[in-house]
Amino acid sequence: FVAAKSAGHILPALALAKQIKQFEPKAEIVFISTNSALDHKLLSDNPDINTHIPYTLSNIPYTKPWRLPAFCIQFVRALVKSYTCLKHTNPE
Repeated sequence: FVAAKSAGHILPALALAKQIKQFEPKAEIVFISTNSALDHKLLSDNPDINTHIPYTLSNIPYTKPWRLPAFCIQFVRALVKSYTCLKHTNPE
């Protein structure tokens, strides 16, 4: 699952993860989110998640273009990390 920075995104994904675990108890749930406090609060002690992978990724700096290079670096790192994670876990 991939969701971040909003309970409105994370909680539905957690509900789906719970349903998957009920029907397939051996399923391994990997959750990718940001490194925000809200994400950690909602995901850290959830028994349905086997692995939580937090990324450092700021919001797009629409009004501060001088921060765009740093955002692009974070984005590329997150993209590479996501690709590596998907290749390693081989999700169904």
